[in-house]
Amino acid sequence: MTIVDQLVDDHAFFNEKFKELEALSSDPNKEQTLVQASALVQGFSERHRLHLKRESSVLFPALLGYLDEGQGNTARVEISHHLRDEHMGLEHHIHALEQDLVTRPPNAEWPKSFRSLTDVFTPHMRNEEEHIFPEAVRLMPHNQLETMSQAQYFPAF
Repeated sequence: MTIVDQLVDDHAFFNEKFKELEALSSDPNKEQTLVQASALVQGFSERHRLHLKRESSVLFPALLGYLDEGQGNTARVEISHHLRDEHMGLEHHIHALEQDLVTRPPNAEWPKSFRSLTDVFTPHMRNEEEHIFPEAVRLMPHNQLETMSQAQYFPAF
């Protein structure tokens, strides 16, 4: 398994949690719903932190090293934007949803925070799967991508 496979598996996990949260959002004020939603968001958040470390500390720094000068500037700017702006925005949305569910009394508007998260997270994942991850697979040796899947959050190159 490569680091790209791991990241795509994470995306599948996130999408599954989105479906579960969507189902719960139809009855957002019920105590059992709030408990389930809070547990789902906690698991989502923990997995996302690991996912973010794999991307920002392992895959993306290595990918930047493989970009040649001809394509490098545009791709580097896109990856920097992706890391800095998009990932920070996602963290903000995840935090807002967590806060809505852990405050007492819980914010009955948590489904709005959830939808805000999915509105930014879904295209973010699609961009990674359609553009960034294929570029990494194209440019980087397969054995390196496999080695990177075992990295403890430092560039494995």
